[in-house]
Amino acid sequence: MKRLSQKYLWFGLVVAMVLTGALAWPRPTEAKGQCHQINTTMTSVANFSNFTTTGEINSGLLKGTTKFTGDPVAVTPITSATKPPVKSPTFSYVGDLEITTDQGILTTRSVGIFEGVPFGRAVQFDHVTGGTGLFDGATGLLYFNSVTDSTGGAFSSSVSGEVCVK
Repeated sequence: MKRLSQKYLWFGLVVAMVLTGALAWPRPTEAKGQCHQINTTMTSVANFSNFTTTGEINSGLLKGTTKFTGDPVAVTPITSATKPPVKSPTFSYVGDLEITTDQGILTTRSVGIFEGVPFGRAVQFDHVTGGTGLFDGATGLLYFNSVTDSTGGAFSSSVSGEVCVK
């Protein structure tokens, strides 16, 4: 009987050590040297006077605040003489996005198209250009699919893609 209880004691100790060791490993979103699939949401508000937005990503590796700074000279209306491709006004734009998380700042270069219909829509893709902290040397690509509220100045976006950290 003593041998049997020692066996269970050793088994219990091994299980406890494994569980304790597993809990000490970094969460996958904090692990370095791998790529992370992104699938989250973002809310933001535009300031058209200086072509910026500020916002928040709600969950995941990129949970934190956002600031987009557009390049006003790059804004280009999209028109067509024979067939309008989309509803007017529609334009393309470029800019820079910073996502500030508790693990560092991720920086991207953005290219997008905005269609200003009632409840305007936008699509944007962002090349990850690096960052600070966990995102130092990061690479990847993010996709934003956005819709505005009735004011045209507040956006709700789905965010997907991949961010690879060193």
